[in-house]
Amino acid sequence: MTERRSVDPSHDGPVALAVRILTGSADLSGASCIGRAELFDPDLLAESLGYPDEAARWAAIQATCVGCPARGRCWAWVTELTDYRKPLGPTAASVLTPFSDRRRPRRVRFGHVDAS
Repeated sequence: MTERRSVDPSHDGPVALAVRILTGSADLSGASCIGRAELFDPDLLAESLGYPDEAARWAAIQATCVGCPARGRCWAWVTELTDYRKPLGPTAASVLTPFSDRRRPRRVRFGHVDAS
């Protein structure tokens, strides 16, 4: 017989951290973007993902979101977030592209963002 153990989020450890991170998150199961995080990553350039430019990438994102079964839940979730908690990349609530052909990718070094 195995004994069930409950997770106490007040304890340290990776499971407790995951519980704290995911508590209050939206249930976006079945979303069309699952497994395609790089497409929505604002730190990656379109060319590095195989798109000719950011406009083509934006078109692919819009096509992914339009028929997504989780679009309503995504929109509701992101519109409830305060500005500093909103994802940097596009979501179902995005109406303008966050990507620009003239932008430079940000580099992250040791947890700090370098805009150079």
